Amino acid sequence: MVQVVDVLHPGRPNVPHSEIQKELAEKYRAKPNCVFTFGMKCSFGGGKSTGFGLIYDNEAKAMASEPQWRLVRVRAAPSPRRRSARISRGSRSRSRRCRTGAVPMPMRLILTRRGVCRMV
Repeated sequence: MVQVVDVLHPGRPNVPHSEIQKELAEKYRAKPNCVFTFGMKCSFGGGKSTGFGLIYDNEAKAMASEPQWRLVRVRAAPSPRRRSARISRGSRSRSRRCRTGAVPMPMRLILTRRGVCRMV
């Protein structure tokens, strides 16, 4: 069931998704892990938020039809392990070196008496 959710919260900046899920589950007699809320926007001036809520009959239907990112967000599915940008950059350059066969020569710098560097 798709619901447009209007939440009145005077005196509070916003309301956590967990509270909204708990209230919707109580109202529609569903389990809290079968209720998914998203797209909450606070109106100008505060005191009211509007968003969407999806209420499923059981967990199996929720797992089948919810997108993966939303399941990860509510911790119903494991998050994919990602490498850091630095590690992926390094592996990309290593694979490039292997493919081309060109190994860059290390640059050696020598200081002279006048303090000027020269490459050897």
